Amino acid sequence: MLSPCETSSGIYKRRSPDSFALRRHRALLVLGVAQLTSALVFYVPVSALFLVSRGLSYQEIFLLEGVLSAVVLLAEVPAGHLADRAGRRGTLTAGFAVAAGAEVLFAVGGGLPAYLASFALSGLSIALLSGVDSAYVYESLGDGADRHATTAFGRLAALDLVGGTVSAVVGPLLAASWGIAAPAYAAAGAACAALAIVLLLPAERSSPPRPESAASSVLTAAGIVFRSPVLLYAAVASGGAFAVFNAVHTLDQPLFQGAGVPQASFGVVVGAGMLAAAAADTVVGRLERRIGRRALLFAATAIGSAGFVLLAVPLPAVAIAGFGAVVLGMNLRGPVLSAVANRLLPDSRRATALSLMSSMGSVVGIGANLGLGALAERDPASASLAAAGVLAVVALLGLRYVGREESGR
Repeated sequence: MLSPCETSSGIYKRRSPDSFALRRHRALLVLGVAQLTSALVFYVPVSALFLVSRGLSYQEIFLLEGVLSAVVLLAEVPAGHLADRAGRRGTLTAGFAVAAGAEVLFAVGGGLPAYLASFALSGLSIALLSGVDSAYVYESLGDGADRHATTAFGRLAALDLVGGTVSAVVGPLLAASWGIAAPAYAAAGAACAALAIVLLLPAERSSPPRPESAASSVLTAAGIVFRSPVLLYAAVASGGAFAVFNAVHTLDQPLFQGAGVPQASFGVVVGAGMLAAAAADTVVGRLERRIGRRALLFAATAIGSAGFVLLAVPLPAVAIAGFGAVVLGMNLRGPVLSAVANRLLPDSRRATALSLMSSMGSVVGIGANLGLGALAERDPASASLAAAGVLAVVALLGLRYVGREESGR
């Protein structure tokens, strides 16, 4: 039998200590395939039209989004505590099961009550997965967790982006060929397939849970987060700044129109940006090893800030380049922030603390969305420049709070 470092040609080779591939980690490979499958939400490009066809008004559609956000905020921290007590694998499986139920109800439902239930279930599934998937990934890496964390998070994020891109292209085609409900039924099938895949996840290595109440567990996790400037920064930078980054998917449309970008090409531009970001996520670990975690986090956030400035320029090529820069920066920084946060959290509190940090970031993000929305109502270009300013501050704060001990070098 050949040794792990020996080939059939007799040439003795050693892998780089920093080499990483999802296929060599069964847990991460299974989770990656499940995430890719669950990202095939084909109805997203036509969701409003589909819901109107099922009897909803646009006011009711916005109400559904509010219900989803409220359920996420209410359930996220309890879900993290559940994962720390009952295990990551079981909580992940429950999250995928609830997501499948939500998608099936979305496809077959009719009327406001059914869709309120569907969106509430979607919010619960997001809460069950938020922080838990990150903890499972980090802990599955074993002794090489910090060395490979950014790469692992980047590869998984790239799979999500690929799934989103496929959905954006295929969804409208399904609607045109088979009717407006076809994308919803296809998404329900994909969600059920993702649940079947996630059942193959191996159990994580775990220690016996502490005999303590949920309140005590959450308070202890909160103490860990609030005593660490780095974790507080990561909470705000991940959730709050993400809301600012994500505003690009609203601001791009009026700004593209103002710049003279043909409306028929909007989908192509968005798809190309997502694919470019996916490609960047596959090499984010190499970038981190080359320039360091701290510098990469600063660069990704600064690229996003510059992108919002370019997006406000009323020239087609410049606005498109700005959109691409924002999407690139947004997706490069996610894996880095996940690695920063996971490194500083103890295994027994990781999921609870990550969920708590996500909730804190969501609250900041709600405020950011309200502010940007008010600005965009008057002038989308001003909102884009405001987003650029916020991200510039976040980038500089990263240099201050993400110290050299968290740089990964």
